[in-house]
Amino acid sequence: MVTVGNHIAKALHKLGAGNTEVIPNGYDDSDFKDIHPEVSDKFIIAHIGSMNRDRNIEAFWNALAALFSESEDFRQHSRLKLVGKTDISVKKSLKNHQLEPWTETITYVPHQEALRHAATASLLYLPLNNTPYVKASLRENYLNIWPLENLFFVLDLTTETPQPS
Repeated sequence: MVTVGNHIAKALHKLGAGNTEVIPNGYDDSDFKDIHPEVSDKFIIAHIGSMNRDRNIEAFWNALAALFSESEDFRQHSRLKLVGKTDISVKKSLKNHQLEPWTETITYVPHQEALRHAATASLLYLPLNNTPYVKASLRENYLNIWPLENLFFVLDLTTETPQPS
């Protein structure tokens, strides 16, 4: 059995997997050789990847809607960018919260183009799926390997807290 993190490997072992190997997520340095953070005249909040129903966090849309509604400066200088497959529930939430005027939705793009979008973001938004091992997966795989210097905003509304490895 092969997995991407020690936490998940331990859980698989408890379920009876006799031999588990961990191959951590990572990145190929060559993917980033021509990718450099770019300064934009806008504050760009970006999500790169699938924005599925489990990542459609109403509290985030409520907060963004309040910021756009209450602050002329935020309206003028901020944008939301969703790059990747966006679930219909997310699109409905954006419409219900009147965020569409400030939102750019881009469907699937090749890997290099996705990295360029990430490099232009002021803030990378990472809503976590409500799954048992999501926190361990995030800790073990993402924050420790991201080579760009963007800020991360991780929104976690899961109810369980995994025990330390």
